[in-house]
Amino acid sequence: MYFVDNIATSGVYGQVINYKNGGSNTVDPNVGNWDYSVVILYDNNLASDGLKNDTNIKNSALHEIGHSLALAHTNISNSTERASSVMTAGTDTFKNRNITSPSTYDKGELKYK
Repeated sequence: MYFVDNIATSGVYGQVINYKNGGSNTVDPNVGNWDYSVVILYDNNLASDGLKNDTNIKNSALHEIGHSLALAHTNISNSTERASSVMTAGTDTFKNRNITSPSTYDKGELKYK
């Protein structure tokens, strides 16, 4: 499921919650299986931080969809590769919000999963 919402915590642009057992329990996708994911984008923070445009919304949505597929934030040390990954953490100084499609690194991580 996909939602657009608001959140009181500043600097958070999206979130994914994975559920199992028909939605009665949350689960870490790196630890166990899940039945479905809820992807949320936070409109108020995108707007207040000047990120509410097509490119940044696509980047944030793609990043969160990556989490719904059990992709973690990039942990690669190569700054060029990290800057081209949609899974780079939003707080990372190499975060490139112009990315609107998965990189070779992202695709490789998904294939590995």
